[in-house]
Amino acid sequence: MNPYIPYPFNTPSEVEVFSEGDTTVDALIKTLPVGTVSDKTIEKNRFVFCQGEENDYYICHYPGRGEIRKITCPKPAFTPRPEHSPSKGGETALYQIDVDNRRINCGMSYVYHLSDGRFFILDGGYFTYGERERLYALLRKASPEGKLRIAGWFFSHAHQDHLGCFIEFILKYRDEIEIDALYYTFPSLSLDEAVRWKQSDNATMREFDYTVNMILPDVKHVHLHTGETFSIASLDFEVLFTHEDIYPESVGAFNNTSTILRISCEGQSILFLGDLQTASCRKLEAMWGSYLKSDMIQVAHHGFNGSTVETYALVSPTVALWPTCQEGYNGNCEREVNAFIIRMESVKEHLISGFVKTRKLSLPYTPGTSTLIEH
Repeated sequence: MNPYIPYPFNTPSEVEVFSEGDTTVDALIKTLPVGTVSDKTIEKNRFVFCQGEENDYYICHYPGRGEIRKITCPKPAFTPRPEHSPSKGGETALYQIDVDNRRINCGMSYVYHLSDGRFFILDGGYFTYGERERLYALLRKASPEGKLRIAGWFFSHAHQDHLGCFIEFILKYRDEIEIDALYYTFPSLSLDEAVRWKQSDNATMREFDYTVNMILPDVKHVHLHTGETFSIASLDFEVLFTHEDIYPESVGAFNNTSTILRISCEGQSILFLGDLQTASCRKLEAMWGSYLKSDMIQVAHHGFNGSTVETYALVSPTVALWPTCQEGYNGNCEREVNAFIIRMESVKEHLISGFVKTRKLSLPYTPGTSTLIEH
């Protein structure tokens, strides 16, 4: 098995939840036969990582939820995160990809072109015919010579409209790219509730597992945990939520397994909500409160449903990124949460992906300055 795989899909992490009155973070640390690797506080939350011989441990204290979580991770749980690499002075740009919504009205794909010439990709879209070729064309247009350098490929969750293009892309272009690391946090298929998930979702997770193990055996896998921060070129990353923040409660809708990232460039931040649903957004609000304030936001679940009025109010963005087509936007704009963000005074611009052209945002971004490109 690939030594970088943090959790095979049949080996879940174990989550224990304590009320604040039952124990403390320091008391829990004393019970562990390991040493502390990191101990940091972000806003009001404390995160401690301890590395042992058989297991690694993440301890998270969320005062807003009145709880302390101990997450026991089977080895090997930790892959070193990238060290900060200073900008080489080049431009940083974000591309909102025009995924093909003609057959299936979903899919999400964002690409950062980093200041050092590499790329960081979020999701990628569906299995749709021609999607992988269009993604490749965009990358190749931005970097016409040599192998394409992908600093990281992040997956918010394991739905087909977020993973499918990656699987197809790797099958065709593996020899033309170099990937430094894959970033994701997927639930285990051994969970009792996995039997209630769509069989297509479970099959997609297994196909992803095969792809990254058999076709990309030397690429590092980074299993993300809430509270982690790291930097790549001119981008700074914060992990604000994973499905580990749900257990032992039921995950419920599979979209709730979305990992939430905030990515900043020169101080300007974008909150990527993936397909996070209402129940998990309530937890996100309790954990972070006003710390969620960000300059831009990716609207949750393509604008179908998900998120909450309260989440959008806390974020109070200036720009809203909609990973949906114009028809999807029009058909869902009167849903309560969508109507709220559309009418927010803080939002100066709504950018819809659709199937027209890819949109380029030079970062830091000034509303009204994006450009449409063909690829």
